Amino acid sequence: MRRVGVIACAVVVLSSWAMASPDKSKPRIEFGSNEVLATGITPGGSVAWFSVAREAAPFVAVMARREAIVTDSGGSGIVSFDVGKPVPECSIWVAVDLASGEFAVATPPSYPLREVALPPGAFRNAPNGKLARVVQDSHLLDVFVARPGMGAWVATLTDQEDQAAPTYGSVAVVLEHLQPVGATAAAPEQFSAGDVVVVIDPEQMTVASVRAAGPKK
Repeated sequence: MRRVGVIACAVVVLSSWAMASPDKSKPRIEFGSNEVLATGITPGGSVAWFSVAREAAPFVAVMARREAIVTDSGGSGIVSFDVGKPVPECSIWVAVDLASGEFAVATPPSYPLREVALPPGAFRNAPNGKLARVVQDSHLLDVFVARPGMGAWVATLTDQEDQAAPTYGSVAVVLEHLQPVGATAAAPEQFSAGDVVVVIDPEQMTVASVRAAGPKK
């Protein structure tokens, strides 16, 4: 968990909201009192979970990142993430079906989902020529990548510690530097078609999610 100055969970209207129509073929995220459910997943499959929350604490806001890979052991097509306490109101949740590659992004009903698009040219080649970077203007980013059939990787980066960033105030995510989630193997050297890439700005509480196209052939 990270502590930052007190920031209210205010509703902010962004002109770049991306409003998508519900797709019944994709997973859905539902919220209980102490758990979050992913429904409509491949029966017997696994879900890669990712969440960033802003939680209240005395005089500060605590930024909490959560990630896990959970298997549908009962074959019901439903997988739960047990938070172990009331689900934070100010939180963003991502669930990726690692069998189908379909995914869902949601927030609790009382908190707005603020989706933004990655900027043009966000995916870039590394010095070795491999498509292995995502660059976005920000001071702090939480990044999650899930690859169907393999697993997921995650990292929190700032512009001050990221030596790969082109300028101050931007963060360059290097794929192979991300840390494995659960029993996932080490991160690959480059993005592959079908990778689910999620970038959350925990200060603005915005989320960008995209399925990578993979390197050009």
